Amino acid sequence: MRSIGLSNIGTIAGSGGFSCVITFPTANSEVAPNVVTTITGTISKAGTVNVYLGATLLGAATISGLTWSYAWTPANTDGGANTLNATATATVGGATVNATGIPITIAISFANLFSGSLQIIQTDKGLTYGGTLRDTGGTGPILIFTGSLTGLPVPIWVKCTLGGALGTWTYAVYYDGVGTSSSMTGTSAATIVLTGAGAGLTVNIATGTATINNIWKATCSALADQSGNSKSYSQATASKQPLISIGLNGKAGLLFDGVSHTIDSSLNLPAPGTTPSFIFWVFRSIAYNNIGILFGPTSGTAGSKLILATSSTPNLAEFNGGANTNTNSALAINSWGACEAYFSATTSDYLRLGATTVSGTAVSATNSATGRQIGNANNLANRFQNMELLAVIYMSSLPSAGTISTARSAVNSAAGYGVGNVAV
Repeated sequence: MRSIGLSNIGTIAGSGGFSCVITFPTANSEVAPNVVTTITGTISKAGTVNVYLGATLLGAATISGLTWSYAWTPANTDGGANTLNATATATVGGATVNATGIPITIAISFANLFSGSLQIIQTDKGLTYGGTLRDTGGTGPILIFTGSLTGLPVPIWVKCTLGGALGTWTYAVYYDGVGTSSSMTGTSAATIVLTGAGAGLTVNIATGTATINNIWKATCSALADQSGNSKSYSQATASKQPLISIGLNGKAGLLFDGVSHTIDSSLNLPAPGTTPSFIFWVFRSIAYNNIGILFGPTSGTAGSKLILATSSTPNLAEFNGGANTNTNSALAINSWGACEAYFSATTSDYLRLGATTVSGTAVSATNSATGRQIGNANNLANRFQNMELLAVIYMSSLPSAGTISTARSAVNSAAGYGVGNVAV
């Protein structure tokens, strides 16, 4: 059961001061599909309560004195922004009153889908913005973030729209990830307080001359592990930090350029002959890089539990020393896929890309992996992978078929990355 928090949200009074309040969840909370959330509240007099998602009746609440509760399991199809409502009817007199609606978001949580994981990251949760925005259009003034974003991660671009010195050059701010629909415009100053989707962050601008070729973009310096095991990813070097992208269905992604971008974690994986490893991830390849590496170790033996591109586009394969294993060509370049890999040094090993599985060949049993790197392995030259990433999960055993099926359905839903957007 998921407990969200406690707050007096508000009431709408009815005849004779009859009132109803929703106390759980609080406004603007995020709840996960397929997980029980108990909606609770109070009424000021004896009565009954019906609970609604938007205008759709969920059911009658359980009444205990002047408090009420309703156990609700959101469905994948309920995903996105919505409102919880409640209507109370007084036992005596029949007065009816509506509680103030509570805005919520129903969104996928891999921590609920893959319990017992070694590590879980998803790019719309626990993301830390890099301190320095990357100037992708030339050498202009340095722009630095301070503060903390109050909402969900979004790509943030600052474009110079008219060149000049600080105080004269003009800018536009974009949260769309493509730089076509601006959310803020103005004249440059030492500080710009972001509004809208960027609220909570301030852009600090150094002196210097900007030109219309200057486009500064937000990067990711860290991603918090959602498994509870504190195996988070980070990248301290600004030039190596992946860009924050628009992602899918309102969930930001990370864009690795295939040249230098990586993020690293302290998660270690034993040799598959000792302990198996299962990887589930959601991504798309942006461009093909022969022998480019999606995931690998940060140090030690470079060829340890890799997912890498192979001899021809769009092939991907497992690798743990020796030869490429279970090569799969099912996911085209620029196509999103929910993917899986199993390393056990048995013929049960497999690589699944979208709906296509290649299996039957065992990976090498011996290599263990020290640390995990996304975007390469040990920062090997010419092995960086150009891709956009949404989630990565590591487990020390193969999940049940039911667990994997539920995860695939959640990915391909309104609560996940949108119906039909990801091959599963």
